[in-house]
Order: sequence, then structure tokens, then C-alpha cells
Amino acid sequence: MKYIKKYLKFIIIFIVLILILGFYYSSNQKYFGVENESSIPVPITNWIPYSSTSGFSFMYPTNLKVKTNNNEIEIGEINIKIEKLNCTTKMSKKIIMSQTTLYGFKAGIDETKKTAYICNNTKTACLDITTNKTRITEGFFHSFISSLNLNSDFDKIECEK
Repeated sequence: MKYIKKYLKFIIIFIVLILILGFYYSSNQKYFGVENESSIPVPITNWIPYSSTSGFSFMYPTNLKVKTNNNEIEIGEINIKIEKLNCTTKMSKKIIMSQTTLYGFKAGIDETKKTAYICNNTKTACLDITTNKTRITEGFFHSFISSLNLNSDFDKIECEK
């Protein structure tokens, strides 16, 4: 008994240290070479294609519905807003600092924040793609963005007068 009391403090500290390291490891798996499950892309083999008259198309899962309302498209918990730029200034409400391009169009994509902002080359419109729902994983958002296709009609969107 005397022997256990002497080392009890060290045993408790050791157990607490193991618990802290275990928690740290499980919450930071990607730093230890284990891919975070939410960042793994979702297969899009059974997804349905959708084409917009505004020069872009995308694919979406069969269990989701596409709702359109003027310049907004809602696919489950992902929102696409066609932001028509001011005809005079032709400035976007969000500035794209990124050098990323998507199909030749300037884009700012942040999959961890589940946002994408893509402007056409005529500076008349931008696509603002967002979700604020936690149920949409980074992997699902990546798959959705990778299914996005922009064509030359995207440059033909008229600016806001």
C-alpha cells in the first residue's frame, strides 16, 4: 500500500497524459498522415446533370432537389447565386485575390470553408457558391465543385443596369 501511494501521483499524471495525447491525435488525424474523412471526395458516378441557361452546369446527387429562384439556385444545402455586376463599375462584391482559374475563368475556391467565387471574363457576372450547413462535408463540396462546368455562354451574362 505504501508503495502504491508513493507512485500514485506519477500513475495519474501518466494516465492523464495518455488521454490528452489520444484526444489530440483523434482531433488532428490529418496531421498524423491520416486523411480526415470529411475531406475525402464523394464519388459522383450516379449524380444527375443540371444545365443552366447562364453558361454553367453541374451534377448533383439523386436524393437532392434543385430549386431555382431568379438568379439563385439551391441544391440541397448548397446555394449558387449569379451575382450580376454593375454595368458602370463592373466590380465584384467580393474581390478575388486568388490566381486560380476554372475553365479559364478567374476563381477563388476554399473547400475547407465550402465557398467558391467565379467571375466571367467580361466582368458582367460572378457565381457565388456557398453553404453554411455543417452537414455538407468538405469532400462533398469538392465533388460538387469538380462537377461544375463553365462554357462560353457564361461570358454572355448581362451586367446589372
